[in-house]
Amino acid sequence: MQRHVKLISIVLVGVALGCASALSGEDQQKEWQVLVREAESRLEAKDFAEAQKLLQNALDAGIPVGKRWSVLYSLGLAYSQTNDWAKAEKYLKRALQEGEGVLGREDPLLSRLTNVLAGVYQNTGQYALAERYHKRTLDLQESILPPNSPQLATLLMNVASVLNLELKGKEAEPFARRALEVASSSEGSDSPKLALIRGNLANSLRLQGRFDEAEQLYRQALEVERKVFGDAHQFTADTYWGLAFIAKKRGQLETSLSLYEKAMQGFEGSFSSADPAMKQLRSEFEQVKAALGAAQTRD
Repeated sequence: MQRHVKLISIVLVGVALGCASALSGEDQQKEWQVLVREAESRLEAKDFAEAQKLLQNALDAGIPVGKRWSVLYSLGLAYSQTNDWAKAEKYLKRALQEGEGVLGREDPLLSRLTNVLAGVYQNTGQYALAERYHKRTLDLQESILPPNSPQLATLLMNVASVLNLELKGKEAEPFARRALEVASSSEGSDSPKLALIRGNLANSLRLQGRFDEAEQLYRQALEVERKVFGDAHQFTADTYWGLAFIAKKRGQLETSLSLYEKAMQGFEGSFSSADPAMKQLRSEFEQVKAALGAAQTRD
């Protein structure tokens, strides 16, 4: 069961940090600085197509070498927001290479790049690369974040999420448990973030065949998700999917079929029928439906 898990993204300092970094310490604005200023406002307004054009023009206008990395980062971020993953990867990798040359490999500022790059790889199914960059983001930030920081919980959650997608439930479990511990200290019991972390921990346990523990966590998550998101939402649907899978493994075919139907209804609002997650979900639904039909025929 290869799950579709929504990445919880984290903006470590701000959307347009790359632009701001490039502009710092300058008194008289040059052409490229004017372009970057305008791109910054376009990013904040979520006009990503216009921001992309402005940032491309800024790069062509001759940005000093030491400041190019932050503009390349902003350009990669803008492309990631329009799901142009190939261009996002291209510019983020260039930004990381140049940023490492300017800042060194261990500067926490690089976590902006590694975090977005991890998201690009996770959204394109390149989970091994996503794992590498999620872990690097965590390493870069862990030494400077407070131990009960909500951002730390998110970074731990992201590592657990991609490990689950790689079917590495045992390896994901300690990251998910630590994320739950950190988030519990700052989030209320009805927090959607806490519910999502519980769901990820449940995924880790399900992958290990620990269905009773997983079911308890799924149901705790579902109670909050139904209140906050409603049934027709991908997060709620993902939890229904986990419960459906467990019911199927236990031979509870009627319960499983009902839960699969709810999962599909939730995903249909966010994903097309051609989406790999939808294809897999429908395939599992059809398998349970066929098994239930065969069982009823025997009876």
